[in-house]
Formats: sequence, structure tokens, C-alpha cells
Amino acid sequence: MMALNPDRFSGQDLDAYRNQISRNDLKELKQHQTDLLQQDSQALKRTEIYKATFEQADQLLQQLGRSSTGPDGESDPEAARLNAQFFVNLKARIDYELDRDEGQGLNGIQIHDLIQKQLQTDFLDQAMQLERLEREARHRLASTSLDRNGFGIERAKRIPEQEDGRVKIAALPLAAPLVLGGSAKGAAIVSGVLGSAAALGASMESLIFGSDTSANKPIDEAIDIDGFGQLHVSGISGFRKRTLTITSPGEDPVTLTGEITGNPNADLAGSEFSITEGTIGNRAMTSDDLRFYADVLRANKVKTVLNESNVNGAIGTLGSQSEASGTNHATLHSDEHGRHHNNPPPDQRIEGELDQGPEDPKDPDAKLPIIVYDLNYEETNKHTGIKAYGTRTPLLPETAQKVLNESILHEGRRYGYHEGTGFIYQFHDDNHGVWHGFPVPGNKTPNKVLTEMRRQGRFSKAKFNKLKGESKIKVPHNKQ
Repeated sequence: MMALNPDRFSGQDLDAYRNQISRNDLKELKQHQTDLLQQDSQALKRTEIYKATFEQADQLLQQLGRSSTGPDGESDPEAARLNAQFFVNLKARIDYELDRDEGQGLNGIQIHDLIQKQLQTDFLDQAMQLERLEREARHRLASTSLDRNGFGIERAKRIPEQEDGRVKIAALPLAAPLVLGGSAKGAAIVSGVLGSAAALGASMESLIFGSDTSANKPIDEAIDIDGFGQLHVSGISGFRKRTLTITSPGEDPVTLTGEITGNPNADLAGSEFSITEGTIGNRAMTSDDLRFYADVLRANKVKTVLNESNVNGAIGTLGSQSEASGTNHATLHSDEHGRHHNNPPPDQRIEGELDQGPEDPKDPDAKLPIIVYDLNYEETNKHTGIKAYGTRTPLLPETAQKVLNESILHEGRRYGYHEGTGFIYQFHDDNHGVWHGFPVPGNKTPNKVLTEMRRQGRFSKAKFNKLKGESKIKVPHNKQ
């Protein structure tokens, strides 16, 4: 071309042109190198996940009796074939999870969950056996006595091998099990000062039940456990609700929410801490998890009960199972326009009871011990343009309850998704044990929450991307 068109570059600075081409080539080369490095990094990360998962799965198969070697030491071809197919299926499950959330890895709990799901698919008997052994291990760990000094936290230790000849299991992966210890003086956070078991129990009871007889004082106290983390207690004196947060380096935070039965300001000896719900990271605790942590608190001399009725799904009740203990109830109020909202009077104390709202213990979706109505908790919601306090949003009460039950807890707020409206709903706790919810745009929802919802299959990848870019929402008039 240059020979046929000798005037093509006349009047141009050929050196500058050559340098520009070189810069563009260099830029493309650097981008190509970056892409290759990123691909290599992702491939390496995926390989590491494969390795960690397969090692853990292989150990579990051996412990659960799924060996490819017979009792006489000879290879069992059929067992080897089934085990190999199990790993092929497990790899496909891992790939599916990683492809769903590009750039996201898998933590230890997620890996363990994937192995359990694949066990349930391929080896149901071993999956049931593993569930039983984990449950036994949790109770065994919870009942473990404190060390010879009567303090400290004990992490999951090696569990003695089973002696019945059926299963030999040396250690099971548990979801951050902790036996807590430590002491605190007054409201101060004492780091590394640990006392006897009796003093520990007294200090923890004081933190949880409250020793300040004056009402409406914020409770924000903690036991700092040297080298392990912290037990933090929050609430308001004069009110029943308490939130316990257990944090330790490298572990997902554990949160327990519950209520004090009786009157903590009047009779500490007659009070109990009734656990109603809990989370491990962003995952809601199962009934077994709740029972385990109730045992942990009891092992540390804290009078603890598990509110079984709430865990199993009763709507509208809060507090203990026993009505004699002074159970609080969620209340349904009406404003001057006849619209309902569920905020209790701000001066309602634990001495009295609130009127009970609608209740349907048979509702399978009612997993949280609260009544929620879909009414705007803010006086003005800048996202929806709703300005009247208590104005309705497009969910019926029973639908709002279901959205809340399936919501994800993040930094003190819950986020739920309703497929019918396509909205994300944000719920706030008003410190009276009642949650208030209203729709928010997707870009006002924490990215971790959206990613977890996508991982759980709540919506498609296209919807996920749409929500991330959503800055406004239009609320329809009809309820769903």
C-alpha cells in the first residue's frame, strides 16, 4: 500500500506516529497480560477450592465408612466407582456455585454445606449419620467443663473416636462453636482479666440481665477474652430485649437475640435469658444451632432457655414459652386514618404487656417471633415518595411476614426480596422487638446481601444486575 500511495504520510511526523502505535501496542499487551494473570489467579483460586473441598470430603467419606478398600485390604471396584462419581458430582456443584457468583470464593461453612448436600444426593445414609454425629459433637462440646483455672474459651477439640465399631470420626467441622469465659467489672471492658467460673457466671448474668435499676439506659457492655475475641451485650435497661454478639478472629460473628423473662431489675435470681433467634455470619441459625448456644451459655452459669414456640414458628409472641413469665406481644395499632402500623408506644416498659396481634401458629412461613406489617416506618421515605407515617406499601401483612422470615440480616437490618413485586424490602428493629419494613432500590441494598440472595437462587443473574443498577422504584397501589 505504501508503494502505491507514496504521499500517504506526507506532512506527518512519522516518529510520533510510530511512537503512538508503540504506545497502543504496549497498552494492549499490558491489558492482555493483566487478563491472563487474572484468569490464572481465578483458576488457581478455583483449584485451591477443589483441593480443600476434596480433602475434606475424602476425610469425611473415610470417617463415615465409605472406603474403597474392603475389610481384607483389597480394593472394592464398586465402592471406588461410586466414590469417584461422588467427587465428579461434587466438582459440578462447586463449579455451579462459583459460576453463579463470579469473583466470589467459598468459605469453610459453604464448602461443608456443599459436601453435605452432595452426600444427601449420593449417600443418604452417610448424610444422616453425619448430621447425627455433628449434633452429638455440638452437645458434647457445649457440656465440656472449663479448664483447670475455670476460665477461657475452648475451641472445638478432637472428638474421641466412636467405640461402636461402625464409624471412626476424629474431628468434625463445626460452625464456629465457642465456650465462652472471662469476667468484667461494671461497665468497663476488661481485657485479659479472667476469673473463676463462679465469678464468670455472675459477670455474664450481670451483663445480660442488667444491674442498673434506672430505665432507658443503653446497655453496651462486653467481656474481652484475651487472644480469642469478645462477647458483646446490647439492649436498653427496663426493656426485655438483649442482643449477644460473639466475635473472634477469623470466624464469622455469632449473634443471639432474645428476651429476659421476669423482671431483671427486681429479681436477678428469678430471671432467665430466652433465646428467640440467631445468626452465624449471614446464615440464620437452625434449631440445633440455637440449642447448642443455649447449652454454651448454661455451661457458663447463665440461666438460659430456648424459646421453642418461637423457633418452631408461632406468630405474634415474644419472650418465654411461659405466659406466667411475662411474655410480650407485638401490637397492631391504627392511626387516625384507620391505617394499621405495628410500632408499640415508645414508653411501653417490660412491666406491662402489649395486646396480642393476629396469630396463626399453623402458618409454615412464620419463622420469626414477630408480627410485621408492610408500613413505612420513616415519616418520609425518600425512595418511594411516601410521606404519611403508616402509609401502606405494596405487600399484604402475611406476605410481608414471609418476606421477613426469608430475609438476610446485615449490620442490624434485614433485607428480603419479593418475587411478585421484584422489590428489595429493608426491615428495621424499633428496639421493642418489632420490625418495620419498606421497599428500597437495589443500589441502596448492601452488595453482600444481593450477592447472597443471588447465591441462594432468589433471582436470576439478569435480575441481580438490574437490582445493582436500580436507583428508583415505583410503588404500585395494589397490594400483593
